[in-house]
Amino acid sequence: MAGNALRLVISISARPIRPISRVVFYQSAVLRTAALLGTVGFSRCPTLLTRESRTDYVSLSSWRKTLKIECMRALLIVTSAALLMQSVPRPTVRSESLWVAFRYDQDRVISYVGRLQDSIPITMNALKSLDLVKTPINRDGSCGYLLPLTEERLHTFVPDPEKIPQIGKELLLLLGSDSEIRVTVEGFVEEWIGAPDITVAVLARIPMADVARFRSAPSSYFLLTSENRPSPPPLVGSDPGLRATTQGVNRFGVLGDLVVIRAENGREVTLLRLNNGTFQRTSIEYSCRG
Repeated sequence: MAGNALRLVISISARPIRPISRVVFYQSAVLRTAALLGTVGFSRCPTLLTRESRTDYVSLSSWRKTLKIECMRALLIVTSAALLMQSVPRPTVRSESLWVAFRYDQDRVISYVGRLQDSIPITMNALKSLDLVKTPINRDGSCGYLLPLTEERLHTFVPDPEKIPQIGKELLLLLGSDSEIRVTVEGFVEEWIGAPDITVAVLARIPMADVARFRSAPSSYFLLTSENRPSPPPLVGSDPGLRATTQGVNRFGVLGDLVVIRAENGREVTLLRLNNGTFQRTSIEYSCRG
């Protein structure tokens, strides 16, 4: 029974890492460690007991069973911890000056610029009485329910709503590696997915002089920044989880390439940078897990 359980754990840990969540990577690593501990534990425990007593077979068998049970308990605790790690919400936004943006309509973009906590809990029943904000033209540009958000209500969020670009602020929209437009924040959107943590998005309007260029842009995936000349974002990992379901959607020169990674448990729009001949993750992303 113990051997079967060990083979099961090793089998689980050998599964390929799903690309959407780095938490799954941690889970796999923990399970591999658990499998190694289990192997060491089950192979050495009887040896230790044999050294303790070679004359009393009944006592030895009893101690073997007890120690194997304890080893199994420890293994189950490690496995349970890994599964709990997978259920922890992953922050959607991790940058304060450079963000993924999506085509919202013919004249605006939407960009998720901060993850905060709403002081007023929202329920499914409450949603029935609310007027939802329309979803973006780019279907990858939303994950949950989009709710209208006033500036006054935004400042009731915690911990740091002041980091959200305010209405009237001018931002730089990067259409690609050699094309950019100055846009202006005109409103906020609250994205709710059923948890206390919510994501705050800004709606930024394209000036009339640049509307034609915006509408003719070949991609609906962009970068939005509060800097005049954003620096390449730091690398945060070496495994972007590229698969057949990975789609390149825009290129931004030295800043990197935007790709959409789709998997069974959701999707992720992330900025990758080429480093030593291989693509690596950056902190610029918008993820949506199912």
